[in-house]
This record gives sequence, C-alpha cells and structure tokens, in this order.
Amino acid sequence: MLSGIRKAINSKVGLIITFVALGVIALAFALSDINMMSPGGTTAQPSGQVAQVGNVAITEQSLQDRMRNAVEALRRENPTLTMAQFVEQGGLNQVLEQMINGIALEQFGAETGLLVSQRYVDGQIASIPAFQGFDGQFNQQQFEQALAQQGITPDMLREDIRRETIAQWLTAPTLGARQVPAQVALPYASLLLERRAGSVAFVQTKSMDPGPAPTDQQLQQYYAQNRARYTVAERRVARYATISTESVAASATPTDAEIQQLYQKERARFAATEQRTIRQVVALDRNIATQIAQKVRGGTSIDAAASAAGLSATTVSDVNRTAYAGQTNAAAAEAAFGAEQGAVVGPVQGSGSFYVLQVAGVEQIAGRSLDQVRDELTETLTAQKTAQALAELQDNIDEAISDGSTFDETVTQLGLQAQRTDALFVNGRALGQAPDAEVSPIVRSVAEAVFGFEEGDQPQMVPVGEAGAFALVALERIQPSAPRPLNEIRAGVAGDYRIDNAKRQASARADAILRAVNTGTPLAQAASSGGVAAQVQSLNAQRGELGQAQGNVPLQTLFNLRQGAARVVEAPGNAGFFVVQLSEVEPGNARGNAQLLNGTRGALGQIVGQEYAQQFAQAVRRRIGTTRNEAAVQTLRNTLTGNIAN
Repeated sequence: MLSGIRKAINSKVGLIITFVALGVIALAFALSDINMMSPGGTTAQPSGQVAQVGNVAITEQSLQDRMRNAVEALRRENPTLTMAQFVEQGGLNQVLEQMINGIALEQFGAETGLLVSQRYVDGQIASIPAFQGFDGQFNQQQFEQALAQQGITPDMLREDIRRETIAQWLTAPTLGARQVPAQVALPYASLLLERRAGSVAFVQTKSMDPGPAPTDQQLQQYYAQNRARYTVAERRVARYATISTESVAASATPTDAEIQQLYQKERARFAATEQRTIRQVVALDRNIATQIAQKVRGGTSIDAAASAAGLSATTVSDVNRTAYAGQTNAAAAEAAFGAEQGAVVGPVQGSGSFYVLQVAGVEQIAGRSLDQVRDELTETLTAQKTAQALAELQDNIDEAISDGSTFDETVTQLGLQAQRTDALFVNGRALGQAPDAEVSPIVRSVAEAVFGFEEGDQPQMVPVGEAGAFALVALERIQPSAPRPLNEIRAGVAGDYRIDNAKRQASARADAILRAVNTGTPLAQAASSGGVAAQVQSLNAQRGELGQAQGNVPLQTLFNLRQGAARVVEAPGNAGFFVVQLSEVEPGNARGNAQLLNGTRGALGQIVGQEYAQQFAQAVRRRIGTTRNEAAVQTLRNTLTGNIAN
C-alpha cells in the first residue's frame, strides 16, 4: 500500500490530497448478453471458455460482447478509440476481472441469503433514461427497442441488475470504512514534504538526422508494421428526417373561428372584474374574533388588535371574488367584496374558525375585447395545435414502422424531407473534421442513436434539438474500424517513418549518456560529449508540488528514483528522451503540521475502503473458486487486436 500511494501523492501542501487507488473494483455492468455464461464444473475449461467462477463459465463470446460495449461507451468521449487500442491499454484484463468479481460476489450473496426483489429491479429499470419516452416516463416500446439494440432480453437485463445490486450491498460496508488514525497518516503526509534535487538532459528528436525519404518498399513495410497507428474507429452513415414545430407550422395555425370559439369559452377570464387586497385575522373563537373586530373599528390597527389576542394578521393581495372564495368560503368573499374600501367586516364564520376582514384596496379591472386578446389566444392555440400535430405525426410514424414500412416508404408516405449524414463517429464528427468544429445538435443526436443500431434494424424516432422535436433515424451503412489506405495518407506515413528514424537515434544517444553517467561521468559532461549535445537543466522540487507539475515527465521521474540513480524516459509527442538523475533527497517531517495531517487522513480515507473492498472480493473469489484460462484469453486478445498467427 505504501509504495502505491507514494507514487500517487501529487497534491500541494495544505490542500486535500488525491490518491490513486490500486485495483478499484468496478461494480457497474454494461448492458450485455449474459446468457452465454453457462453453468459448468469448477475445473474443466472447454474451448472458448476464458474463466470459471464457481458454477458459472465465462465464454470468449461473453467477454468479447462486454469488450464491444465498453469500447462503444468510451467512444462517446474518445470517438477515435479502436478495440486494439483499448486492449493494448489493459482493457481486456480489466473487463474480465470485473466480470469475475461480479459473478463471484453474486454467488457469495446467494450463499448468504441475499435476495433482490422483483419490485426493486423493476424500479431500477424504470429509472433508466434510455427506457423513458418523450414525457420522461417509462415507455414499454422504448424499453423493448433499447434492449433489442443490445441484443438482450428483459430477463438478461434483470439478472445484470440483480448481480450489480448484490455486489453493491456486499461491498458497501467496506467501501464506507474511511477512518485513518493520525499515526498511520503521518508517514504519507511526511512524503509530501520530501524535497529532491537532480538534473535532466534532454535529447531532442528534431536534433537528429531523419535520413532520406523512404522507398516504396520501406514505406509499405513500415505501414504494415504500424497499421494500428493508422486505424480509424468505426463510423456509420445514417439517414434521417427531422420533425419540429416548423414541420407542422402550417397545420398548427389557428383559424378565426377557432380563436372566436376559445374567446367565448374563456369569456369570463376576459370580462371586467374587481380585485381587492384584504387584511384578515383568523380566530378559532367567535368572542375573540368579535373583540378584534371591535378594536379595529374603534381605530386600533388590525395588526395590533390581532397581536393583543395572540394572533397575527395576514394580507391577501390582488385577488378576485372567485379566487378569494376558494381560499376562504363564499360568505367571507361576499362580505369582503360587499364592503367599501377601509371597512371592517366580521366575524364571518368559516370551517371551524371566524374571519375578521378589512378591505385594504380596491382595483377595477376593465374587460378585454377579442381584438385585445387575439395575439394571446393565437399563441395558446398555436401551442396546443403544434403539440397535437407532433403527437399525431409520431403516432403515424409508429404505425407505419409497426406495419413494416421502410425508412424511404415512411418518409414518402408522410411527406418528410430525408437527409443523409457523412460517415460519422459516435460524437457526430466526420473523418478529417477539426476537433473544434461545431457539430449540429441534431447531427450529434442522430449519430449517438445510430451507433445503437444493428444492421437490419427498423427506423426509430429520436428526440433532437428543441423540446418536442424528433427525428426518424435509420442506419444506412456501417464502416468498420480499419486502417486508412496508404495512398490517402502516404505523405503522413512517410513523415512518421523519418520521425521514427530520428527518434531511434535520439534513443540511442540518450542510452549512451545514461551508460556514461552510470560509470561515473557527470551528467553535464556526458550530455555535451560523444555526439549531438543535449540540453541540461537542474531539478529541485518538493513532492507536494507534483500536483502542479502534471505532465512534467522529468520531475515525475525524479521522485521515482533512488538517490544517485539515473533513468531514460521518453518525452511526450515524439519530442525526444530525458536522462534524469537524482542527486539529493531531503526527507520531510509532517509531525505537528495539523492541516497537512488532516488533509492526508481525509485522502487516505478515500482509498482505505476501496482496498478493503478489493481484499474482500479476492477472499470471495477464493471461497467461490475461480480460474482463468490464460491461453483462451490470449487467443481473444490476438483476435481483438488483429494479431492472429497464420
């Protein structure tokens, strides 16, 4: 634990420190097919089986499906991510470990009597936005379509939710264990005060000779060896037709007859009326109410009279007779609106109480003619007819799709305008489009939706843009992830070839400097002799300052060396190589630094529970019995990365 946390302490002194937890258990499972996890023995691992967890076998197909779902989810943030890149970054092992942990915890929960009710599972399903309609409520059709896109059944989804819920229940107590004593936190806090000094030599790639341009044969060979570098993530072409308020504007325009009809229907709302502001006191006893009324009539303010009786007066402002009757009763409204301004009336009996009323203000509101309210009525009717027209159009589209109509047939039948997208990534961008280029919200919504389709799926309606607007979307073509043809990127590949040549020379020069340093030559002398000179700079920092030095490779390396040691590390972006040497270490001491200790205790508390949960999961796995078929895992790794032996 100590060594792991040492590497992760990067926060500034006095701030809350963030530690990177090792091996955090992921409990959230993506929607994927779990039917292929079939019961089996605990020892035999037939072909196609990557792991055995108790009596459940995890197959290559189940793992591959979850890998696909993981990549599709990550592409929402990184649309150019490929399966090969995800595997190379450790994704295969991570996903498999998540599956093993989840199944082991589920079986352990069953042994201990943990049950998840059907009602709870249904409640979780209803709360998932993907299963909700345009009104935000659970929609059975939306639910079935979403599951069909993932190729699973409702029973499979419910099983996944049960498994996740049991895992959460089992690990919640350990994840919540966050108390760390000050003496335990002291060595970690002291690490933040540790100061190190050293130096760094920078061997730049651009200082090296990249060599001549590659021949066609060299270029072909280089391209074949680096196909993953030039692989483009999956893209999709969609056809869509947008339906918005503008689409139904013609049919949503109200006629004069409709406007007159609505005016007659709501004539009372536009008739002349009177509004009053009324001060009132509500008493439970008639005698008390009578005494208050008498005092007010005698010149005492209604506030003072109410206060003397242990009550308070309230104000009802700008209210008409009907509204006031609804707040009190008909008798109180009749008395209040029958009196002159300033008059005191009551007590008036209410429901179990008595009102004392004083008319504080009277305002006469003139009636409004049809011409005066025409714009208001037009706006109301337009909104109503627009919503109705959109709903009818949705119903017509639903009916057409249910009857088996294709996208083209539905668009033609309903007079919609069809459009076609470019080959898009999941974020709505096309290949070659600038990262900061604006993407239409409609196109982005269409792209996100179409990446949930399978070839042959029926068209679907997707909310887009303004409230109430939607698009009918169909998948036209899937352009699989593949390397771009060499003839399209020949100049770029040739440039990469020469950069790699220069980079290899820079690496060799950095290694030579390191060898000289390791034999006792000072870094500055080694960097200035025996080849292309390298820039040398001094390094001096406190560990707690690393939080402000994210991306500073030499400084990060300095705190991963033993005193006197040196190391070569690559600079980002093919810029070159650093030779870092640590010359001095000044230990820190956080004893007495209450602010730093408290911050460290809080940060440690964030990961202590996660470590406990990891240890608990490992214990459960040993109890249940788990094995991995590494040969099968490697076979799947080769398949996913395209590294398949002939």
